[in-house]
Amino acid sequence: MELLYFRYDKQTEICPGCVFVHMEGRIVAKLLSPQRKIETQIEIRASPERVWSVLTEITAYPSWNPFIRELTGRLVVGQKLRICLSGGVVFKPRVVTVLPGQRLQWIGRLWGVPGLFTGVHDFEVMRTQHGSLLRQSETFYGMMLWFYDVEKVRVEFTKMNEALKIQAEMP
Repeated sequence: MELLYFRYDKQTEICPGCVFVHMEGRIVAKLLSPQRKIETQIEIRASPERVWSVLTEITAYPSWNPFIRELTGRLVVGQKLRICLSGGVVFKPRVVTVLPGQRLQWIGRLWGVPGLFTGVHDFEVMRTQHGSLLRQSETFYGMMLWFYDVEKVRVEFTKMNEALKIQAEMP
């Protein structure tokens, strides 16, 4: 008798928007869910080191960040974070990339269920002629994208970027 089932495994880490169908312990199909990406960026007249310092000083978020009202945990690969957004939404993503001074990335899932609604959030800091470029983006995957307009998030990213710019440019 053949057993057909869905399960979460390490393959899902490689393809966060995928659901893998298993039969008798082997992957027999990969189902791709919808995908959307939001990307924002802002020029900041401060060094990448200064921008990184503001971005990663998470205990100060309540005093300046209008989008991520609270972030607890350690910004270390593999660590779980607890993030409270404006509006009261709380989720617990896992840090997947930390390149000091350059890139911070985490992955979160609605109710921890792969394939339902997954977000890969990314901050990149790049040196420019006049300071830094901060790029904040998120790639969303999952079946819930048929019902949720992720474009609403763009406004919140922009607000956070502008607030971070003010903080980083302060003397």
